[in-house]
Amino acid sequence: MSLDVDYSSGVATGTPKSASKLPLILSVAVTVVSIAIYLLFPHDGLTMAIIGYLLTPIGATLALALGQSLDVSGRRSVWYSPSKGLITALKILAVVGFIIGGLHMWDIATIVAAA
Repeated sequence: MSLDVDYSSGVATGTPKSASKLPLILSVAVTVVSIAIYLLFPHDGLTMAIIGYLLTPIGATLALALGQSLDVSGRRSVWYSPSKGLITALKILAVVGFIIGGLHMWDIATIVAAA
């Protein structure tokens, strides 16, 4: 039994696709805005504390989920070039987001306790 294989045909070529930077950009933007809210606005405003709290833990975690999802779907392609550093940076920003969210939560608790 022999297989007739034509080795003269070349391997299909394609252009390498790299990991999307969009989740990293979103996570950095959300984190910077939340830090700016914490540093620039007075700590007696409940509205800005709630906005800051919702931005960081939720926004950074959603950006991490988007990055993971795009990475998993991209790995289906032979031409995909994964970026481990990108996912690591998103994980770090998610942890930083929870820390900043804790600061906003502390402000919310202080305002509610004073009322």
